[in-house]
Amino acid sequence: MRLDVSHEPPGEVECDVLVVPLLADEPLSPMAALVDSALDSTIRDMIERREITAELGERRTLATLGRLESSRIMLVGLGSRRQLDAYRLRNAFEGVGSDVRLWARSMAVIAEHGAAPQALGGAWQDGGMDASTAIVTGIGLSQFTAGELQQGASVAGPIERLILLGIGEAAARSSALVEAVAMAAATNYARTLQWRPANRLTPRDLASEAVALAQTNGLESDVLERDRLEALGMGALLGVAQGSAEPPNVVVIRYGGRRRAGPILALVGKGITFDSGGISLKSTKDMRGMKADMSGAAAVIAAMGLIASRQPAMPVIGVVPLTENMPGGRALKPGDVVTSMSGKTIEVTNTDAEGRLVLADALWYATSLGATHIVDVATLTDAVGHALGHTATAAFSNDRGFLSRLYRASALAAERVWELPIHCEYDVVLRSTVADLQNLSDLPEAGAMAGAIFLQQFTAGRPWIHLDIGSSAINDRHELGQVVPLGPTGVMTRTFAHLPSFFDE
Repeated sequence: MRLDVSHEPPGEVECDVLVVPLLADEPLSPMAALVDSALDSTIRDMIERREITAELGERRTLATLGRLESSRIMLVGLGSRRQLDAYRLRNAFEGVGSDVRLWARSMAVIAEHGAAPQALGGAWQDGGMDASTAIVTGIGLSQFTAGELQQGASVAGPIERLILLGIGEAAARSSALVEAVAMAAATNYARTLQWRPANRLTPRDLASEAVALAQTNGLESDVLERDRLEALGMGALLGVAQGSAEPPNVVVIRYGGRRRAGPILALVGKGITFDSGGISLKSTKDMRGMKADMSGAAAVIAAMGLIASRQPAMPVIGVVPLTENMPGGRALKPGDVVTSMSGKTIEVTNTDAEGRLVLADALWYATSLGATHIVDVATLTDAVGHALGHTATAAFSNDRGFLSRLYRASALAAERVWELPIHCEYDVVLRSTVADLQNLSDLPEAGAMAGAIFLQQFTAGRPWIHLDIGSSAINDRHELGQVVPLGPTGVMTRTFAHLPSFFDE
């Protein structure tokens, strides 16, 4: 997608569609007023007749009948200025782009200061992504095509040119706008991996994707196959892999950084390329989307490419454990005990809590590689969705300063992160009578926290953050579709790309 900035009046910009943002209960911005004047006050008339209310995600397309250089305009509701943050603005423009690319190849967007707040961050964090960057990111994300394997005229084409109108010279020269296009493309790559069928993305296939990305970006990579996993004592990961005909592996991607001494960041992503639940079999309904149980791995792989292009001083290691969780004849059974790489023994009370088993070994391996700070990202629990829904990622951490850095990175990425607690009283729910601990609590409450408590046992006391994307990785709620784009999100890809820079201060 080609990105341009124009200082021409909106009516003189040649494009297929001119996008006019509207804020609820506020007058038209100066540029929008110019468009309205050329159209004989059609926009104001529509607002007065309540044909458009400017609620978030609302869109109306009108023919310009030759009165503007663009053949159509699209009116886009942004809701209340008070509620508008970068997350909402980005989502609104992802919806715009998804509609436009069905019939247009070029678009211009009025992005002047009066159309939307210039500085946008979550309610929990000051600062963050500005309005122009949020718009570009949203349009970039709209280029994602869920039907990777579809053919024919029904497949939407790309938006080839995006023109921003009304932004200042400083914003026009900002590298953040160009970077936003790359960030969106990397996120879309993660989304493509999330949505690829499991028979076309086995653990070996995903490892090949990771190695290819590393080579393209000048990064070191290593693939640990079964013999090396056995030599390292990764009994928890190997236990999960027992039921599958597909061999497991762990991919390591290294960015060396510019600094020879100091902190080393590890990004650890859960990579279950298909999760049947194992012997603790999921229902048919719950199993269909389990090709995306490798969403954490996809985010880490895509982020490593972005990190290589941004060149932070801090060294970064991506660790991606990959396997299937299947109910084959050798599969783990409830009550089995595995020995993790750390030496801790784990009673497997439920084989569908497999993600924490593979992460246990991957986290410990990250510490053995010298990581001083660790973030893991995983579609770990359904419970997190009951707490936060589809609009935020849950964060659990043992280090306030580290978490603050991640918050700042997420604000620049327009990805919502919300901290949930780790209450040590719940340590008892993972006690086992036959092993050091069990993999799943017997209590129906605090499921997301219990998962974090389990993982913390394998961090060797390092500063650590656990990100549960069990609900934020995919939005499958059509009720939210107008304000939160449907499908895979590639969540945390952009946050991870920004995170190492906050160690350079």
